[in-house]
Amino acid sequence: MATQAMLDEARAAYHTLMTRGGLVKLRHYEREMVYKAADPAQLLAYIGRLEASLGVPLSQATLRRTPGRRVVFGG
Repeated sequence: MATQAMLDEARAAYHTLMTRGGLVKLRHYEREMVYKAADPAQLLAYIGRLEASLGVPLSQATLRRTPGRRVVFGG
């Protein structure tokens, strides 16, 4: 079950990851997750899942859109 403390910790970890780089460790109960500088998208997805389960409006970071794809019909 997601809690506000878990969401706060994940947001702080994302901030640390983006400002300092390197590794960030999160520990929830008996489970430990490690995010590398190459994994900010996974950490954002985790934050989005926590926000959704808590009914919190999604943050701007989790709402960021990926680049559009060009679709061509016919021809």
